[in-house]
Amino acid sequence: MNYFRLLKQVSFFSFMVLLLTYCEDEIYDPYAFESSAQLNGIKVEYWMYQIQWLDEYEAIDELDNTEYEMLVVEPGFNFIDFIYDTEYLVSALKYRPGGEERILLAYIDIGQAEDYRSYWENYWVAPTKDQAGDPDFLVTIDPDGWSGNYPVAYWDPDWKSLWLGPGGLIQQIIEYGFDGIYLDWVEAYDDDKVRQEAERVGLNP
Repeated sequence: MNYFRLLKQVSFFSFMVLLLTYCEDEIYDPYAFESSAQLNGIKVEYWMYQIQWLDEYEAIDELDNTEYEMLVVEPGFNFIDFIYDTEYLVSALKYRPGGEERILLAYIDIGQAEDYRSYWENYWVAPTKDQAGDPDFLVTIDPDGWSGNYPVAYWDPDWKSLWLGPGGLIQQIIEYGFDGIYLDWVEAYDDDKVRQEAERVGLNP
């Protein structure tokens, strides 16, 4: 298992624990703040987020047996190692146990480049704390210390083309059958080094 993916998952669930313990003087009631949304004609009240271990069929099958109306999952087809069987993942998770359709979203880190992805070329040079990398869109290291993750100049045409160009990652996600995407690191605009790079080229981040 990729160590950095595991750390991201631990971080997410740590956040959820903090969220669920928002007040020491109150007992958390999971039904106190019920809400729902209609997405693609599907009523979503409960959803789940999982980005690790889905290279294992047993984990996919276990997730398939849940009643969540929406799932956010790592699509896993563009890892260098531990590549997921994305076709199996999508076919298994698109429907709930009773046959009802569910919303399936692909997790993507849109504000950072990750050196364990297949788009990471051998000639790329990772940035350091004080120097940008190569290509130019590799701005700096992750501010929270996640090794292998690098905030990017997300407006850079080369970075955007990886996702939006012909045959890019978004097209591949669509072709696999996902209903949409879940964007991580949309707060890249608020990273100090990213803001400095934007200002250097005359852009409002």
